[in-house]
Amino acid sequence: QGTEVAKDASDMIITDVSFCSIVAAVEKGRAIYTGIQKCVAFIISVHIADVMQILVCIVAGIPVMRTPLQILFLVLVTPSIALGMEPGEKSILKEKPRPQSQPVVLGWMWC
Repeated sequence: QGTEVAKDASDMIITDVSFCSIVAAVEKGRAIYTGIQKCVAFIISVHIADVMQILVCIVAGIPVMRTPLQILFLVLVTPSIALGMEPGEKSILKEKPRPQSQPVVLGWMWC
């Protein structure tokens, strides 16, 4: 009965006690987190470029070069394809664990 209470109270239940499975899960989690950060950086850069392009077109009095559908494709489809296709880095487990308070959007993403 104590095991059931512990399962109910936990955020994650490990069903396989193999250390290799735990290491593989940590590696996959870090790869996913890094991929999300890269996608956020891509989306930020695309939005900044789109806003600048639209602003220049409006100021110059020329038609906007992208349709809303093209912008939507750049924002939604392209990062999701990249997130699913990019493998994790080989040395991802050699890095120190990130602090829990670290935000997804970091300072280097704005440069």
